[in-house]
Formats: sequence, structure tokens, C-alpha cells
Amino acid sequence: MDFETLTGLCAVVTEEASGQRLQRYVAQAFRTDLGRSSSNQYSGANRKHDAHAACQDGKVWVNGKPEPGNHVVSSGDVVTLLNSIPPKGSSTTRHDEAPGTVRTSSIEGAGESQGRMVYSMSPVRDLPACDSSLLHDPFAEYYRQQAICSEADWKRSLHLFSRPMGLSVRLSQTPTKCASAASTLRGLFGNSISQLRWLSSAWHVVSSSEGAASDAASINRFLLQAQATGELCQQEKNSMLPPLALAPLQPHHNVLDLCCAPGSKTLQLLDMLRDSSTREASESAGQSAIRQTGNLSPVVGGGMLLANDFELPRCERTRLRAQCFDADCIPLVITCADARTFPELRAHQREDGSGADHEIKFHRILADVPCGGDGTLRKSPEKRAKWSPRTAMQNHPIQVAILRRALELLAPGGRLVYSTCSLNPLEDEAVVYAALRDAPEGLHTVLPPAEVFASHAEMGWCPGLASWRVPHPEFQHNQNLYQRLEDVPGEIRNGSLIRESMFPPTADVALEGGIRLENCMRLLPIHDDGGGFFLAVIGKSPSIDEVPTLGGRATAPHTGTLNAKGDILAGMHTVVAAEDVPALYASPTVTDETPYLGASDPRKTSRGPSDCLAVEPSQPSPESWYRPISAHAFGKRHALPNLQSFFGLPLTCADAAAQQVSQFPVDQLIVREDDEQANLLFISPSIVHQLERCDGLQVVAAGMPTFHRMSACAWWPPLQPWRVCQAAAALLSACCTRRVLRMLPERFAQLLRARAMPLHWLGELDAEGALYGLESCMLTEDGEEIEPGAVLISSSQDLERHLLTVSAVISAETVMILAHRDVVERCLDILGAQGSTC
Repeated sequence: MDFETLTGLCAVVTEEASGQRLQRYVAQAFRTDLGRSSSNQYSGANRKHDAHAACQDGKVWVNGKPEPGNHVVSSGDVVTLLNSIPPKGSSTTRHDEAPGTVRTSSIEGAGESQGRMVYSMSPVRDLPACDSSLLHDPFAEYYRQQAICSEADWKRSLHLFSRPMGLSVRLSQTPTKCASAASTLRGLFGNSISQLRWLSSAWHVVSSSEGAASDAASINRFLLQAQATGELCQQEKNSMLPPLALAPLQPHHNVLDLCCAPGSKTLQLLDMLRDSSTREASESAGQSAIRQTGNLSPVVGGGMLLANDFELPRCERTRLRAQCFDADCIPLVITCADARTFPELRAHQREDGSGADHEIKFHRILADVPCGGDGTLRKSPEKRAKWSPRTAMQNHPIQVAILRRALELLAPGGRLVYSTCSLNPLEDEAVVYAALRDAPEGLHTVLPPAEVFASHAEMGWCPGLASWRVPHPEFQHNQNLYQRLEDVPGEIRNGSLIRESMFPPTADVALEGGIRLENCMRLLPIHDDGGGFFLAVIGKSPSIDEVPTLGGRATAPHTGTLNAKGDILAGMHTVVAAEDVPALYASPTVTDETPYLGASDPRKTSRGPSDCLAVEPSQPSPESWYRPISAHAFGKRHALPNLQSFFGLPLTCADAAAQQVSQFPVDQLIVREDDEQANLLFISPSIVHQLERCDGLQVVAAGMPTFHRMSACAWWPPLQPWRVCQAAAALLSACCTRRVLRMLPERFAQLLRARAMPLHWLGELDAEGALYGLESCMLTEDGEEIEPGAVLISSSQDLERHLLTVSAVISAETVMILAHRDVVERCLDILGAQGSTC
């Protein structure tokens, strides 16, 4: 979702999403909004079904008119999910729904429906009686025999696995956002919520005995709003550990999140990068300098976070979540690639001759790989009845290939975290050992938890296993386990899922190889009342030069792809044999009738897990590379001069000082070469030139969306086509000398509730002294006619401009808010907390 009007929620189709069927696009773009109707018309349980129903009901319009679900969307199209079913012949430029209608949520614990996350208010010490059958089902018996912990701890963990998991959130490190969210959390939960012992920015529900919490609907309403404004991220406690293990991040670090979706860890890494940049700026220039640059502190260090995922829809989900965190996403680049064959990245010499060609290595890498997920039974209890070790056995070779590739991408002296939400040693210790055993001795080290989390001594975990047994693929029926490959009966060894790399090393081999598997960490529900989780922190020696091979297998410095059998085609680093790739990664036949993403030929595009496309995206052409707007033909001749004059952007230090605003770093504004709509993105300066040539890598999104050209919208003022993206509202309000309005809090709240007001209302506010900056919106300096186009509106008391700045548009007759309803409602809550009388 990009913005909202009185008509409904609007999304602008990107170049990557072009070519999809409308129904599929709606299911992805409005994923968190489907099913939130107060009439409960759409349940939200099945997004595809909800999208189909919305298209059938005529609630989905493209560029101002209804289209069927099989309509193919194009780049630049504006897709609108209407607030209610319109009467025949109605127009999307007006709608009869009451503005500001509050809608209730059907996700994660609200109302009667049970969503993906179910949170509990009960303390850890009150263990309910556990169904005796759950103490001896295949899941319980398998891990009892694997001895992942003591018998007493496993029995306690089984009791907790039968209970819902406690709510946990992580607050933004932006001071004003953190303070606002913390205050609201205390008001909603009272004494039932507290900070985590080992992470001060994280909060969790611990007990209901000393303070009553608000009802679930109020809590979910706040969670939706606060995530839309970037104040917090709903995230499991265990999920916060992998990014924490990568600390400390330095402002200049290149960070890679190989399997990023759904994005909570990516957001945490962004927060950590921002925090490191803020500290560096504070040490070098003082706090006053940071305030003068508004919201630009994340760009100080010039680091990069590259977030990658295998599926385009999952990349899109990460992009939408990151945009809610405003300027935090400035150093973010989102890519779509198979992590097993992630291409080598190179920084190229710039056109002016500066810089030099070199391979890009990453100082920090997070490989939170796809897994069986049996550690998540507390939030997905239905998985337990279907549990089987077969899933882990299928995942094992994929996970080994991902970790091997991650180790190759790691810079000398860097740190890598391998993590899963699985308890199974086949997906955990076995993968770590298989990936490390063939590497040169001393190149990699599994770091001890006491060293990694030295400042978090109160954290609990179980040490990694030095020995385990491999199950029969049908363990749930025969409960057979094997210590060595030679123990496996011949009739099931050939052609089965059992592989040599799944077995543990013998004691002498493990000692000789120096791979300390006991330094891995396994977390159970008895540790901080969370779920099941595994992580291994691997350091790379800074003193050993890069080696051209891993395990004796030759590598090459070019990119490559996977064929339908899973073989690596020419040019990739990591070698994966065809027999190491399970059937779930095989590519079914794709016909000319298959809907596809992007501009790829559907006959050349294979499918991956979950029936998603773009496993093998077409190689990006030069037309899809990113350019600074100053080097882009359309941008240099038309976009930049128009933006500079219309918004009053100071491009030099002298202009900024004269106007008492922040300088706008125009060199960090980029555009894709083939983007006819000229979507402008604001990005960290260190990666502007790296994105100029993205050889072999499909870039889905980069940086913070800043301006969008609304050429496809008939209702938008045609002479000034640029819309300010809500993510950039706070940053631009610190830079613009034109098109910025500030209202008294009570009047600002009035506009937020109505979402649109007649244009003459601005003149009335100006006359009564309740509006500041109206002169910056006039067509001429001495005129009285207000110029239509984009505008930024905020409260006159919001000096920090972090939370209460919204994107809006002035048309010939009205002024209308464009921010999402969750952002608007959160602004109203903050205004109310500040004591404004509306």
C-alpha cells in the first residue's frame, strides 16, 4: 500500500510487479489490509481468496475504473482497494463512506478470529496440565531420543509448547518514536509488560497478576498503527537474537541478509545500522549537528544492508514493512535471488574515472534459512499433528548450500550467523558441520555464546550437540534412528533422503577439525518463555587470505543459474549436485498462459517453492540499472528542476543556511534507467554507484521512496505530477522551503479525522492564526491563489517532525490526506496524548 484517499487504499504497480494478474497483485500489495473490513466481509485467513472476492465484488479499480481479476497490470498503474462496494456508474474520485472510519483488525489475536500470532497474558510459572498424549507423540519422542536437553527440561518445554506464546515487540531506536511507543505500551498493559533482560529495546508480556491489560482489539489497533509509523516491530524474542549476535555493526559495514522475508530481522539490522551512524555523528559533530540534519543521520556512515529472498512476493512484503520505518531504509537494497547461488557483486569504476573494480565482500551476514519450523509450534500448533523428520531431511542439502555460499561471501574478519526456527540437528548442527568441515583449518571458528553475548549474561540456552542420530524418513511410524551411515539398511540407503552429510563426526575427527559444535545455541520455551530456535555464530579469520576453493571444489568469478534438476550452470561459486536438490525445488512446466512477474519471458522463468515465480529471473539489462537523478536524462532535464522549484529544495549548503533548513542531498536521489514513471528513491551515498551496474542481480527495491510521478491518475493535478511518499515526509519537511504547512494541533486533528476538507478551509485557518506556511503554497509570491499539488502537513507542536508529518495533496477544491489510515489514527492518538483538545 503506497497511499490512501477517501476512495480507498492505493498501490502503485512497480516495474517488478508489472505483468501480473490483478488478483495476484492485490493479494500481495494489500496483504495486511485484506480482511480488515468492519463488516468482516473478507476473513483475512486466505489472502488469495480475499483478493478473488474483492475483484469479483468490484472493489478493485485500476486507474479509476473497475477491472476483472485476470486483468494484467502494468508499471505505473494505480490500483485501488475501495472502502466499500461502489454503486454502478460511480467514480473513484469521490466516495460516500464517512472519512476517518476506524476499521478493526482480524489478525494476530484480535476479535474472534485467531491469527498467526496468539499472545498470552499468563506467567511462565503457571504450567497447565499437558495432554498426556503430547508427551509421547512422534515429535516429543524424537527429540527425547536426540537428547537436545535434559529429560526434566524437555518435559517442561513440552508443557510450554502446548501454550500460546507471549506477545513481544521491539521498539525503534529513534528517541521520539521509542518514547511514544513505550508510553502507549505501558498504558495498554500496565504492569503486565516489561523490557527484556537482555535487550532494552524489546518488550514482552510477562504476567497479568499485577495489572490488567486492555482488550485485544485495542492492543491490535495500536500494534497495527505503531508498525505503520515505524515505532515498533512485532517480533518474537528468539528472532531478535541473530541480528544481536552480529553486533557491533559499524557505520561503514556491508551487511547481507540472505533469506530476509518476512523482514523483522532486516528491520532490526537497519535499526542497528542507524544507531551506529547516529553514534558516529554524535562523536564527530555533536548532537546539535544531528538535529540540524533532520532525519538524515542514517546516511552518515555510508553502510549498506542488502536483503535478499528467493521469492518476489516475499521481497515485496519486506519492502512494504521497511518503508514504514522512514529514513531507516535509506541504506537498504532488496534483491531477489536464490541464496544457494547468490551472485558475486562487484563495484565498478565510475564514469568519471574514480574508484576501481573490486569484488564486494560483506562484513556481516545473516543466513536465517528456510526450515521445518518445528520450533514455532506455540504459534502454529496445527503443525504438530503433521510433524515428520522428512521435512528436515529435504531441507538439509539446501541449507548446506546456502551456508557454504554465505561463507564465501563473508569478508576476512567478518561474522556470520546461521539460524533456524527448527530444533532438528539435521537442520542445525549437521548443516554447520557439513559446511565447515571441508574449509581450510583455522579459516572459520564457531564463536562461543559467552563471547558473542558477553554483555547479555542473563540469557539462557542449551549448548549445541556434538553427536546426534539420523532418523528413518518414516520415523513417526517406526522410530528408527541411525548413528552412522553404515547402520542404515541397504534397502533404504539408495534413493532415500538419508545423506552422508547428515551424520555427526566421530569424536577424533571433530577434535582434529577444530569445529566446536557445542558453541552453537539451541533455545527452548524454558528459556525466556519463547519458542524453539537455533543459531551458530561463525567468525572468519582476518589473517588468512581468501582461498579460491571450498572443499576442493573449483569456483569461478561469474554468475550462474540453476536448471530444473538443481544443477549449477556455468559460473557459480557453490557447487550443488543434482541429487542434493529435493523435488520441492524442481521447476514445473511454465506455459504461455502462466502469469509472470516483471518483464521476463514466462517460457524462460521457472517456479520455486510455494508456487512463486522468478526463481531464475532474467538477467537485468543496462536499462534496469539505477542512476543518480543528475545523470538520468529525464531526471536532469525535467524532474530535478521541477522538484527544486516546486518544493523549494536547497541543493547547496549556502542556500540551506540562508533558508535555515537542511540541505537536500540531491546526489543521493536515484531513479531506474527504464522507469518511465520516474519513481525517485533516496539512498545511502556509498551504494549509489554500486547500483549503477547490477550485473547478474535482480534489484527489487532500494532506499527510501521519496517522490512518485502520478501520471496515471486522472484526479491528480496534472501540472505538478509529483506525490511525496509518506516514508519521506519527515525527511522532506526538514528540507523543503515550499509546500510545508503547520497547523495548531486541534486543527491538524480535525483534518486527520475528516481526511479531506474544502480548500477555503485553509484560508480560514490562516486568517485565525491556526495555520503557518500557506504563503509557500501560493501560485505566485504576491498572489492569493493556492497552487494545486503535493503538500506536507504537520502539527505546529511537532518540533522533531518524526511522527506527525503526513503527505497530502491540494486539488482545485480540497486538501486531502494521503497517509494510510493506521498512520492517521496513530497521529490522532499521539495528539490526544499530548493534551490537544479537538
